[in-house]
Amino acid sequence: NLDTISMMKAWILSWKTRIPDKRAILLIGPPGTGKTATIGALANDLDMELVEFNSSDKRNKDSIETLVWRAASQQTLDGRARIILLDEVDGLSGTSDRGGVGAIIKVIKDSVHPILMTANDPNSPRLKDLYKICHVYNFEPIDSEGMIEILTRIAKMNKAEVSQDVFDQIIENWSSNS
Repeated sequence: NLDTISMMKAWILSWKTRIPDKRAILLIGPPGTGKTATIGALANDLDMELVEFNSSDKRNKDSIETLVWRAASQQTLDGRARIILLDEVDGLSGTSDRGGVGAIIKVIKDSVHPILMTANDPNSPRLKDLYKICHVYNFEPIDSEGMIEILTRIAKMNKAEVSQDVFDQIIENWSSNS
């Protein structure tokens, strides 16, 4: 959603003048809806360093308190702006890792860099406390009509002629992979 991306971009840029009241954004939606890709694209477009912590990391209270806190609370060596990405925060290690969420909240409060988080499950009890201190945006799956619209726009931008058959094949491949 272009409105969501515009609001995220404006929020990230606002950090240049002052740290906003809400220091984190939480993107929620099923896998494959572009949450992580959107954050990567924004970091690239804004020429910002992206420091990513994802669910494959052994993320628990200790690693959040040390690694993530350090990345979020310290200035970069080269003075470049940084985005912290915490991917799949609803998948924190441990059965009910309240400590992990508490550690994330502390990181958010101490952060001197924008923090963007993703989650798949809007009903995860782990997210309840994060909802209160973050801007929350929902990412919905793109239907085939929306996909054709986007693919057509990309083709036009690149002055490429693409047949409907090719679009159909791309959408079919996408659907079978997500």
